[in-house]
Amino acid sequence: MSSGYQQLQSLDESSVHIPIQQEKTQELSTFIGKEQHSHGSHNHDHGHDHSHSHSHGGHTHSHGGRPCNSSHGVAQAAVPQAQGGKCGHNHAPGQSCRTKSNSQKYFIRFFTMFMPCNCIVLEYFWLNDTLKGNDFEYQSSTAFMLVILFLCFVTYYQCISINNNPTKRQPPPCDPSLVDPLYRNDSVCKECNAWKPMRAKHCRTCGGCQLRMDHHCPWITNCVGLRNNRSFYLFTIYMAAGAVQYCYRTLIYFQYLNALDNFWINSSFFYLYWLATTVILIPITIMLVGLTVFHSMLLVNNATTLDIMGGLSLSLPFSPQQSLPQNKRSVNLFNRGLISNVRDFFSGDIFLFWWPFTTYTPNDGTSYEMAPPCSFNEIQNIVQKQIVNEDGIDLNQLVTDFDRRIEAEKERLKECNLQVDNKIFELWKDLQAQKEEQQKKEALIQLKQQQQQQQQNQGQASEAVVQNQNEINIF
Repeated sequence: MSSGYQQLQSLDESSVHIPIQQEKTQELSTFIGKEQHSHGSHNHDHGHDHSHSHSHGGHTHSHGGRPCNSSHGVAQAAVPQAQGGKCGHNHAPGQSCRTKSNSQKYFIRFFTMFMPCNCIVLEYFWLNDTLKGNDFEYQSSTAFMLVILFLCFVTYYQCISINNNPTKRQPPPCDPSLVDPLYRNDSVCKECNAWKPMRAKHCRTCGGCQLRMDHHCPWITNCVGLRNNRSFYLFTIYMAAGAVQYCYRTLIYFQYLNALDNFWINSSFFYLYWLATTVILIPITIMLVGLTVFHSMLLVNNATTLDIMGGLSLSLPFSPQQSLPQNKRSVNLFNRGLISNVRDFFSGDIFLFWWPFTTYTPNDGTSYEMAPPCSFNEIQNIVQKQIVNEDGIDLNQLVTDFDRRIEAEKERLKECNLQVDNKIFELWKDLQAQKEEQQKKEALIQLKQQQQQQQQNQGQASEAVVQNQNEINIF
C-alpha cells in the first residue's frame, strides 16, 4: 500500500476532518477532536506546563509546575460574547457596537417606502391622464398601483420585523464517523459563545447568529435569513413590478406630451418633481430587476448569497451539468431539485405563495435535507483507487471524486427527494400503509385458499381410502 494511503489510514476515524467542497481542501488534515503535535521522533517541552480549567466563576492554571489559582471574575468569561473581547463596552451577549441607531434605521426605512409612494402620487395625479378615455384601462392601472403599494408595505414590514436568531439549545448528537463538519452540525460561534446550526452565520451588524443567513441588507436594516427570506424575495418582486410600471407610464406620458403642440402644459414644479423621481428611479429599477432575477436563481438552486461569495456556482433549471474550472467548482449539498426547492421556500403554500408568511421549518432551521454523507470507509475506498504520487494524496482529485459521488447520489435520489416531509410525506406514508394492508389481505386470502385446497385434498384422500376398504370387504 502506498505511503500516502497508509498515512491517511492511520488517522483516527473520530478526528479526521476532510471537507467535501473545493474551498475547504486546505483543511484536509485538520483534526476535529484533540490536537496532537509531534515533530520527528521526539516531543518538544517548552519548559512549562499549562493546564487550563475554565468555569463560569474563575480561571485555574499552572506555570512551570507552580500552581496559580486566580479568580478572574465572570466578566472575563463573557468577553467572547462581546465582539471577541475587542470592545470594552457593556453589551449584551452577541450584541455589536456597529448596530445602527434608531434614527438611522427610521430614516432608511422612511426613504425606502417614500419612493413607491412618490411614484403612486405621480401616476395617480398626472401620468394616468392619458388613460381617462378608457375607463377599464384606467381603473385596472389604478387598482394595480394600489395593490402593489399595499403588498410592498406588508412585505417590507415583515422583512424588518422578523428576526432569524436561532433558539438557544444544545447541539444535536452527531455521528462521529461522519467526516465533513457540515454533516456533524456541532459548530460553535466564537462571537455568541453558543452552538451555531448549519448554514447559520454570525452578523456583526445585527449582533447575533442568523439562521440560513443570505446577507445583511441595509435597506431593511435587518438580515435576510430563513424566516424572512420569502418576505424579502416577494418585496423585491413587488418593488420591481411597481418600478417597471412607473417607467412604462412615464414613457407613455412623455410621448403624449411630445405629441402636443405645447410640451410645457404643466407647472414647473411638476417637471422638476417628475425629472428628479425618474432620474433616481431608473437605476433603482435596473437594480431591483437584477436583484429579483438573482434571488430567483438562488431559490431554484436552494443557495444563498454567502454561498455564491464562497465559490458556489449557480445552474439553470433542467440544464445539463457542465464542467467548470476547478477553482470555481463546488457541489451544493442542499440542492434537491427544482420542485422541492420551490416547495420548501414557500413552505408548501400553493395558492398563497404571494403572501409574505413567516417561514418556519419542522426543525426550526437547525438541520436540512442534504445529499448522502460520506464516512471514513468511503474515503479509504476512494483513496485506494487513486494513483498516489511521491508527494502523497492528490487533494484536488480526492475532492473531485467526492463531488462526482455526491452528484450521482443526488441524481439517483432526485425522485425520492420529492417525498421528504410535511403533507407529501404524510400522504406517502398513508399510501405505504394502504399498500401493506392490501398485501396482508391478499396473503390471508391466499392462505385461506391453500387451507381449503388442503381440506379438499384430504377429503378426496379419505374417500379413496373408504372406497378401497369397501372393495377389500367385498372380496
